[in-house]
Amino acid sequence: MLLFVSTWILSIFFVFCNGFATIDEFAKVLDVFKDTKFHDNQLLTALCITQYEFLKRHKSLKGKRPDFYDECPYDEWLKSTNGSSNAIFDVDELESIKDEFESAVAAPDLRSMKPTEHYDLESYITETNIKLLKDRKNLLNQIKADGASFSDIREKLGEMLHTVQDFYSHTNWVELGNDKINPMVGMGSNLGVQLNGEKEVACTPCDKKFTAEEQKEVDDAYGGLLTSIPLVIVGSKDNVYSCRGNMVTKHLTSGYYESEKDFRAMEEGKCAHGGLTDNYGGGGPTLQISP
Repeated sequence: MLLFVSTWILSIFFVFCNGFATIDEFAKVLDVFKDTKFHDNQLLTALCITQYEFLKRHKSLKGKRPDFYDECPYDEWLKSTNGSSNAIFDVDELESIKDEFESAVAAPDLRSMKPTEHYDLESYITETNIKLLKDRKNLLNQIKADGASFSDIREKLGEMLHTVQDFYSHTNWVELGNDKINPMVGMGSNLGVQLNGEKEVACTPCDKKFTAEEQKEVDDAYGGLLTSIPLVIVGSKDNVYSCRGNMVTKHLTSGYYESEKDFRAMEEGKCAHGGLTDNYGGGGPTLQISP
């Protein structure tokens, strides 16, 4: 029953939110997402470790540092302090901070799509980084201001971190062989890497040549009575492609998303964002960077 209710809640959510929000709730309903680390997973594990280090330094917190993607053990932390007056902290406050960040990091996917919030569209990469740079400077000024609202600061920081995460998931930074962060993201107007040229080909078409394992995964997802409901609402099975070696550029690029075509439509030789919700997938000239 819980799975049924969750599925229908997600189905409604997809309809009203453009099917684009990337949060961990999907993995609880759709097995195809079981190994995916979403925006909220990444932010919350970083927040948990940051809170642990702070409490260890200032509140005599003992115990093992949480591993990546562990549930944050607030109650265990409180017990480990043994009632020391220096160690008192409010578990409810920590939970509230967690909720605020979790909401904020999902927010850019719930609004009208703008490429400058997601590092989408090859032609908007530089503009996105400049916006992130300005937002960071404004946030620092906001933190220093008298009477600054911590909730407002968390909201803005969470939204900015969404954009930072999208640099790595929506561009081809990883596909170019990079296994370290780019220190210029949100820190300088120049990303320190050559961008793909306006007239340069970035991608060639994908195909439907799935491995047996991939075909089974697609068929199982669309064949299940419950799992097929949100998938059908989100987008067409025709938008599911196998993409191997279709990215030909050696320079930084990003995918074009059909919902952002009012900013700039995808042109021949460029990459599509890809995924069920991206209608550029169906018969478009090139596919795809990131589902």
